[in-house]
Amino acid sequence: MATDRPNILLIMSDEHDPRVMGCYGDPVVQTPHMDRLANEGIIFDAAYTSSPLCAPARASFTAAQYVSRCGAWNNDCRLPSDDYPSVPHALNAVGYECWLGGKMHFDEKHRYGFKDVYGGVNDEVKTGTGPRRAFDDVSESSRGWEGRVAQFHTGDTSRVLEKDRAVTRECSGFLRDRKADDKPFFLLAGYLAPHFPLIVPEEYYERYRDKVPMPEIPEGFLETLPTNYKHLRAGFGISKATPEQTKLGRELYWGFANWLDDEIGKLLGALGDSEVAENTVVIYCSDHGENKGDHGLWWKNNMYEHASRMPLIVHYPERWTGGQRRSGACSLVDLAQ
Repeated sequence: MATDRPNILLIMSDEHDPRVMGCYGDPVVQTPHMDRLANEGIIFDAAYTSSPLCAPARASFTAAQYVSRCGAWNNDCRLPSDDYPSVPHALNAVGYECWLGGKMHFDEKHRYGFKDVYGGVNDEVKTGTGPRRAFDDVSESSRGWEGRVAQFHTGDTSRVLEKDRAVTRECSGFLRDRKADDKPFFLLAGYLAPHFPLIVPEEYYERYRDKVPMPEIPEGFLETLPTNYKHLRAGFGISKATPEQTKLGRELYWGFANWLDDEIGKLLGALGDSEVAENTVVIYCSDHGENKGDHGLWWKNNMYEHASRMPLIVHYPERWTGGQRRSGACSLVDLAQ
């Protein structure tokens, strides 16, 4: 079925602070493949998540609604039903085939209009409920921080590394097999990196050892944090983080962003070798950012720029002139719509 409608390849990473990208101004990190997308495309400087937490952000994008409208508040949530209005349902209705390759934090029984490129992912059982920390619980958890910092090290294998290698392999195969006269497709390649555990191959860590600046936290700043962010520090045990742990974690995170860029480069190489390269819009974004020790916080779950801002690049040189930047605010919901 020949068509002049473009294919869409959406590459969505997990927990990527845009400040750790060359095209967003970081002088240390090496992200040449994403930088090339930006140089040949349009980069959005003020793109924000609709929730600084994985599952709500992804549900919000899928439904093209804010979390307050689709009811996704925590990582145990799902959209109300498989036929709930969604981006893939809308695209399927106008002749697209919608495919999911990799993470979207979906319930095992719901795809909302996507078909899986391969199995074994998005197989969680979501009840729609989740634990809450009592508002007056100010106790500090050492176990939460110790468990996560134990996974600040180099290595060639991990849950994230293996799953992301599968995303690259399977989505690359999908692109190479696609024919120019096939129905237009929407392929969502869902990477987990640079989400913790911060385990990266040694070569990527070595590129950043002693090169990543430490977070700047003024004296007395932590005492001025909003109450919920103080709870966040206590609940994760972040107050127990040492300077040495923070330094190592940041160096590994920079290396992980570099590793992710190389995986994306392989995927883009497969697209370039395919019959559909010239008629495919490529979009890169993340579900939210990562604190990396900034503001005395790690992971996400807050509205500081490091956690709430996300990268957004749109690449389609066949129609849009490259090298453009947009400064207006936008969100995952805007991208979906």
